[in-house]
Amino acid sequence: MALHNGVAAGMAAAATLRALGGCSVTVSGAMAGADTTGAGLGIGPAVQQQWELEPVLVRWKTANDEKHRELVVSAETLERVFKTPDTEVLRALLLRSQMKLGNETLRATEVSTEIFEGSVYLYRLRLER
Repeated sequence: MALHNGVAAGMAAAATLRALGGCSVTVSGAMAGADTTGAGLGIGPAVQQQWELEPVLVRWKTANDEKHRELVVSAETLERVFKTPDTEVLRALLLRSQMKLGNETLRATEVSTEIFEGSVYLYRLRLER
């Protein structure tokens, strides 16, 4: 069985990040909990959750004479951890979450994607305090 080229690109991205000495980042954010109200809306109070993303690459990047951190993670890793392939859901989740990197807590202010043959294979997050 042959892999779709986009899937293969995602797997290759994860392997490359691992080979480059990828580290891990703890992501925390609020998610809708189970409906305990009985109102039948299907959502309940927000529940704080944490996820471990690994492998990721964190590096310093300069744009317009401004230095910031960039987190690079494969689509395969995000889809496995968050259990969804939906790019817009992943983007919204990442923009609402906090990232714990060592002793620092950072937020993603921008999320961009790399696409190969119609499939997202890599995410780039601009991180700021």
